[in-house]
Amino acid sequence: METLFIGIITTVFLLCIAFIVTFIYQFKNTKKLKEKVNSLEKKIKVSKDLVHEYDINFQELENKILFGSDPDLTEYVKIIYWESTENSFQKSFDKFPMLDLKVIEYGLIRMKTLEDSNDLSKFLPPVIVLILAFIASYNDFFKQTFFNDILFLQVGFPLVILLVVYLFLTKTIGDTRRSRAAVIYFNGLLQYAKDKNDKE
Repeated sequence: METLFIGIITTVFLLCIAFIVTFIYQFKNTKKLKEKVNSLEKKIKVSKDLVHEYDINFQELENKILFGSDPDLTEYVKIIYWESTENSFQKSFDKFPMLDLKVIEYGLIRMKTLEDSNDLSKFLPPVIVLILAFIASYNDFFKQTFFNDILFLQVGFPLVILLVVYLFLTKTIGDTRRSRAAVIYFNGLLQYAKDKNDKE
């Protein structure tokens, strides 16, 4: 009984540490994203003399918007957002209004779809519930079948499963958040281009 109690306390303690690490990791990513968004206005005002020769291939961009698959377009948008130099933001704002208006409008529709597909709130809660239900359902089965006489494994096996699930979810959440941030940014660029075309 005492060993089981120690096992439960250890499991709870490790889960608490895992959640704290996840919170810190997500907090740092969110802070970095906010800093990038907040500095966007300054980047737009950079003098054109200081702009590097980096440029987006707008022919390729149009092809990705019109004909690229969702994963392909998402990866391309992530490259533009996460790997662009600071000064390339200026060129993006200068040149995006030059895209064909129909391409811009179709791009906005695709960005909305990609934003929805990368919305964690729509799929994460059900996934977590299903995983926990699976673990709860099969925990007794594994205990009785494989670990009947080994108390350490009775406590340790669910812990290992939870750790694997936690690592998988952390990676998935991180990738999805990065994709969604890039899609939202790109959607903003296209909306800016559409508004500018509408005014003209």
